[in-house]
Amino acid sequence: MRFNRNIIIQADVDCLMDPNSRNPKTMTESPPSGFVPTLMPVTAAQAVPGGVAVPSADDYLTKLLKYIPVEILAAYLFMAGVIDSNVANKHDHAIWLGGLLIGVLVLAIPYDLQVLNVVRWQQIGISIVGIAVYVFALGGWFATTTWYHQWYASIVVPIFLIVIAILRLPPLPADPNA
Repeated sequence: MRFNRNIIIQADVDCLMDPNSRNPKTMTESPPSGFVPTLMPVTAAQAVPGGVAVPSADDYLTKLLKYIPVEILAAYLFMAGVIDSNVANKHDHAIWLGGLLIGVLVLAIPYDLQVLNVVRWQQIGISIVGIAVYVFALGGWFATTTWYHQWYASIVVPIFLIVIAILRLPPLPADPNA
């Protein structure tokens, strides 16, 4: 089973349940939103004819997990650790960490598109911002600048978390193969 990394909103579920509309892209995967029948009881509202469970809209924590690809963060943390351990010169250290940050942010786009099969550009944009916020909270390249202070993360991280709670995505596009 593959975990669908697209944010599932109520409009996507409604479209999936409507027999007169085309299924949203990636909603025909199994499971469509990471739904694991053995972990959650199926209510009458979630069952369709034939007893097949349908997904519900993602809750806040699921959205947070889907917005920020942990694989990219893990790769960043590993490579930043290698840089921290091997580059002593402050100027070179800043250049390496800056290059790493830019490289990870750029590589996150094709990773989201091709590996995670994310189809909304808005979600990919938020993913990029989320990675940058995470790196900002850790310090990373930002800590090599003269203006950065660690307490800034205490402001930036909660603002980011509030914004993704408020943000509304458009429905998934229709699946051309469905």
